[in-house]
Amino acid sequence: MKVICRQDELMQGVSIVERAVSTRDIRPALMGIHLEAVPGELRLAGCDLEMRIEYVIPAETIHEGSLLVEGRYFSSIARRLPGGTVELEEDENTQLLHIRGGRADLALHLIVGEEFPQAPAGDYLTRLTLDQELLKTMIKQTAFATADADELRVFMRGILFEAQDGQLHLVATDSSRLAVRRAVIGDLPPIRALVPGRVLQELARILPFEGAEGVEIAMGSNQILMKVGAAAFYSRLFEASFPDYRMLLPKDLPTRVVVDRKTLEECIERVSLVVRKGPAVVDVALAKGVLQLACQSKDVGRGIDELPGSQEGPDIEVSFQARLIIDALRALDDHDEVSMSFSGGSGPMVLGVPGKDDYVYLLMPVRG
Repeated sequence: MKVICRQDELMQGVSIVERAVSTRDIRPALMGIHLEAVPGELRLAGCDLEMRIEYVIPAETIHEGSLLVEGRYFSSIARRLPGGTVELEEDENTQLLHIRGGRADLALHLIVGEEFPQAPAGDYLTRLTLDQELLKTMIKQTAFATADADELRVFMRGILFEAQDGQLHLVATDSSRLAVRRAVIGDLPPIRALVPGRVLQELARILPFEGAEGVEIAMGSNQILMKVGAAAFYSRLFEASFPDYRMLLPKDLPTRVVVDRKTLEECIERVSLVVRKGPAVVDVALAKGVLQLACQSKDVGRGIDELPGSQEGPDIEVSFQARLIIDALRALDDHDEVSMSFSGGSGPMVLGVPGKDDYVYLLMPVRG
């Protein structure tokens, strides 16, 4: 294999596919980046069995071929090569990949005797195209509510894709909170699939992709493929059952207040500074149009802050984990104000955007 390409394009491709390169020493092939030279293109791929990312860059192909090199070293070299053209040449006798740029000439040992996983074929019967900015926003406003990778309840690590009646819903939960983002999109095929949150977050990182019109999504019985521009993301769908989230949304929310989003975020961050151990719990008290926030810890002290708001309904006092409120506020950073609706002193809070009904963030209170 021998190709010539641009350093900036190689670096961009490597930075995307390396997100799917395994950091655990399971199989050497999964710690590698796969390179395939075909006429006019260099195809890069990373795969850790949970997710596969492919990226294509233009190249002058002198000799076609494919090889596998260790991802972390190839990534570091690609980033530090001087700008301009890069030559990648395989030496079959020494089993080295020569990487040349400017006056630099580096060589990496190939990963041999290992088979790199093939892209899954999949029975992709359901296809749709989504606006890049819209999908990025929908992922941003839900993915943070997924559970950590070590969560045993699989459905909490995924984001529900649900399409029906011309509406697309993305839904995520970790049992303490629930995030629902809705968009009206005409002519959608019916969909109900649980997509790993990780692959959607990696996709969102590169959106919007310059020069691409939309994100092409293909779903099969147990696979999803998402393409945008020169990148393709493959993943298995989770087979776990996602609960009926609509049953969790409270119908009666007698107390509501509208406040400045950024001011609320800053107030919570300030009062949380007095908490040294464990998650900070913020006591929320709403009375006469003033929202008071308080945190305290025995070994540090206490913090109190207030901000004005437009109140409807009776006064209320309730407590929440501070970080779980801040997560949602940061996900709504393109809005000036947020609404906080309460079902009572022991019930959940629903956070949203005033005048809009396309986003719901439900947060359970801290009791005791």
